[in-house]
Amino acid sequence: RDLDYLASKNLLHRTRGGAVALRVVHGNEQGNGTLREAVRSYQAITDRVDALILTPSSPKAARLIRDRALQSGVPIVAEAQPIEGAVALVTLDNFLAGVELGRWTGTYAREHLGGVARVLVVTASFENTEARTRGFVRGLTETLPTAEIVANVNGYGLYNASHEIAADALATPPETNIIFGINHA
Repeated sequence: RDLDYLASKNLLHRTRGGAVALRVVHGNEQGNGTLREAVRSYQAITDRVDALILTPSSPKAARLIRDRALQSGVPIVAEAQPIEGAVALVTLDNFLAGVELGRWTGTYAREHLGGVARVLVVTASFENTEARTRGFVRGLTETLPTAEIVANVNGYGLYNASHEIAADALATPPETNIIFGINHA
């Protein structure tokens, strides 16, 4: 009865044999829809899939899906970063990908922005995004040594938080003319 009551208040979603929270009060996943997507994935695993490729854009949702897959005996292939219990990891070298993007950005700024690059970096605290961000900054400053990182902030992988950060940066000096944003759902 307690689960039925919470489901009626949209605080959880009933699943076969249990329930999954729809809102996370702790952390950075409040109301962003990621957990709702996890519920649908959770149900698909319950219905038995042959394998699961899991991109951990939301640590709590990924953990929920991973746990259910492991309980169901579904093999997991991790994408982008390691996941405990995965049978394989498919990824690229995030640092080198960032370097290439940074070099392109530096060249673009030199050719189209008068060599001025004042960059707002909005990243997330994931191993892969941190590596790509470090690579981006390295490639940018190698190509355009005068490039300036005006701020490097954590957008928590959330669209609304990242949007607010970017809007604030664009409204205040120094004049930001490039935004590097990564992993914002």
